[in-house]
Amino acid sequence: MDWDKYGNAIALHETGRTEEAVLQLQSLEGTSSDPEEKALVFLAIANCLRQRGKFHEAQLSLNKAFSVLTKASKVYPRVLFVEALLHEAKGDWKGELERLKYISEQFAPLLQEDEHEDLRGEVSRHRGIALLGLGRYREAQPLLEAGALDDYEKEVTLYFLGQCCFQLGDLQSAKKRMREALQIGLHPKHELMAHYRLAVIHFQLGEYAWSKSEFEWCLAHSDQGTLERADILKGLESSDRALQITRGPN
Repeated sequence: MDWDKYGNAIALHETGRTEEAVLQLQSLEGTSSDPEEKALVFLAIANCLRQRGKFHEAQLSLNKAFSVLTKASKVYPRVLFVEALLHEAKGDWKGELERLKYISEQFAPLLQEDEHEDLRGEVSRHRGIALLGLGRYREAQPLLEAGALDDYEKEVTLYFLGQCCFQLGDLQSAKKRMREALQIGLHPKHELMAHYRLAVIHFQLGEYAWSKSEFEWCLAHSDQGTLERADILKGLESSDRALQITRGPN
């Protein structure tokens, strides 16, 4: 296989040029007789398609990877992991958790090897995200806290940790984590929800001016996510009314 071309495709993917990455990766299909090399190409294509929201096509590519591997391959658990991420992208927390648990149990010795340290950490971190999605906040919190110590996708982990702290009623920690995530920089879909969560937190803490400011930000950027404008407006009206009451008559 042309490893330079493969590396270039991965670099394109990492910079958001996924369509170009997929084309380069597809040109590598059939260029190697090695099962693991074949699987790596299918796996990379699946990752690109997953991030583009093409879940069905991504699963088909993962199926191709599974078809050329045995469970003894060191690539096999990585294919399973991307399949778990595919379930996460679809909001299927139960399906994600089942696959992550399978990886942890069936490939425990492999995960302890230094060369798979990254996979070990990612399986743990995404178990935290899946548990959060299932409402198992106490179980999710330590996994997300551990994941937040790693720089890889730190802002995403902090965002989910903030959501977890909020659900556990720890508003100060939730506010801190959301602020940290926003400071690093979040994807627009998470950015809007982070500001909305901060607006609610500030309101619950009686910080109405801050709450109003966050709701105003959400209103101005409501096209970034799936939040209903009516919900944002309701929050903005409530924070403005509470602010006026605390300030008293002019």
